Amino acid sequence: MFVDVHAHLTHEKFITDLPNVIKRAEDMIIVCAGSGHRDNQRVLRLAEKHDNVLASLGLYPWDAVSLTDGETEFCIDHIRSNADRIICIGEIGLDYHWGKGKDDLSKQEWVFSKLLELSLEINKPVLVHCRDAEHDVLEVLRTFEGRAVIHCYTGPLSLVDEFLSMGYYFSIPSLVTKSKSFRKLVRKIPVNRLLTETDSPYMPLITGGRNEPSSVKHGISKIAEIKELKTVEVEEKIFNNFSRVFNFKK
Repeated sequence: MFVDVHAHLTHEKFITDLPNVIKRAEDMIIVCAGSGHRDNQRVLRLAEKHDNVLASLGLYPWDAVSLTDGETEFCIDHIRSNADRIICIGEIGLDYHWGKGKDDLSKQEWVFSKLLELSLEINKPVLVHCRDAEHDVLEVLRTFEGRAVIHCYTGPLSLVDEFLSMGYYFSIPSLVTKSKSFRKLVRKIPVNRLLTETDSPYMPLITGGRNEPSSVKHGISKIAEIKELKTVEVEEKIFNNFSRVFNFKK
């Protein structure tokens, strides 16, 4: 069975044909990641309607910056109260791409730490976003004793071994078919630490197009080529990795 551990099916680009998008991925498991309170509510409703869609509730780093502490706590409480309806927490993490104001970064780290604490409390893994902030994400995770998936990693390869030494996994986007940096990442990471994702509708395989979960199959094929394994073997190994990290049972 194929797995997309990180998709944004609630995005406006799926408004007109979402049922068809999900149908094209009916032989897959899709983890739909939330980015804030309203989006988390949409994710929960979507997961209730479709058996192959699993909910992940989170708080995107730059969305968190604009919230008051009270609003942040409200969002965290909402995730906590829906712990039995979700498979993980995400996406969460740090993002320095849009700026490095001291107060903004402090707020991001505070929210990230709070959500990591929550993941331990409810025994759920986390989907970690780290854009231009890989060193700081690594430092925060050093004291984290839970399960983590590093989503769409584009940071220094020199840090990968440290993430692996702490037991974390990496999800590889379907864009690996076009991206040299993701192919280098696949070569470096053992197959028993790999997962697959699309980040749909982002990172389309066709420039200017829209990505969707079914394209994860192209990613599997490329990973198999890089690892010199059969496609079906990589599919099975990644599903087993997913089952182990997410405590998933068919």
